[in-house]
Amino acid sequence: MKNKTSIIASLIAIFTLISCGSDSDSFNPYKDQTKMPIYPKSLSFRSINNDGATTYENWTFQYNNDSTIKSYTYEHSITSDTETIKENKQGSLRYYVDYTGSRCIENTVYSKYSSKRGINTLVYTDTITENVKLIGSTISAINTSGWRTTNGVIETISNNRTFTYANDYCTSSTFNDKTNEISYTYKWNGDRLVRVTVHKQSKESSNMTNDTYNYTYSRKDIAKDYDFNLLAFVYAHNPEIYSAMNLFGKVTPYKLESKEYESYGMRNGREYELESELHSFSIMEDSNTVTIMTDSPGYSEYIYIFQR
Repeated sequence: MKNKTSIIASLIAIFTLISCGSDSDSFNPYKDQTKMPIYPKSLSFRSINNDGATTYENWTFQYNNDSTIKSYTYEHSITSDTETIKENKQGSLRYYVDYTGSRCIENTVYSKYSSKRGINTLVYTDTITENVKLIGSTISAINTSGWRTTNGVIETISNNRTFTYANDYCTSSTFNDKTNEISYTYKWNGDRLVRVTVHKQSKESSNMTNDTYNYTYSRKDIAKDYDFNLLAFVYAHNPEIYSAMNLFGKVTPYKLESKEYESYGMRNGREYELESELHSFSIMEDSNTVTIMTDSPGYSEYIYIFQR
């Protein structure tokens, strides 16, 4: 009788575990996200680090009837005691299907860059075309071609970037031009993007840099689904315009809590540490704006404002 009771108790325990496991396995946080479509007309970013260097970024967006991005402008500036950098871009996107039946995007980009450090100045303009190929709903490759004009001297621009996926999550990416190869590795823990490693290696020397981004998320608080991916501009690992339209697979459905950034490099055979940062995030909403606030020991200000 005792053996029979023990067997029945064991079976009940097994069925309970199976039932709980099944409930857990079937949980889909993407379905539980609150849908709150936002297509911002503009984004402004501002940061001031403890050394007084100030960074500004301003984006504006125009959309097609299907909410895809039609065109955009971008302004970027960094001002410090030793250097001033300014960059401006204008992009115009065309969507089409090629002769193979693949979805494609052609993005024509005009940009101007200038920097001044002491008596040294650098100014150039770029005219490029990004040819983007999609497989299904994700980008498989971006091929870029065009030219750069520096003090009347014209040189060609040519690079490509490819992407790989597993279960709808982007797992790696490789960028190549004539001087560098950059490898991106995306580590996922289930549906959470927990680490991104960006390794840049010179093709002409042993010079390299290695950047690592570690992320933490709320264990239970699910992020809102804005349709437009606001975190594309916070992560900034992939081209923001395409990432904003969720063309690089699934994104983490939980609220982002922190980012830890570490970087080191090698120059002329000597290893040196570049920098490290820690950021904690919070999101505020009102009728017209979504604000992503960042608290960081290295900055007195670090804020993104998306304006409807």
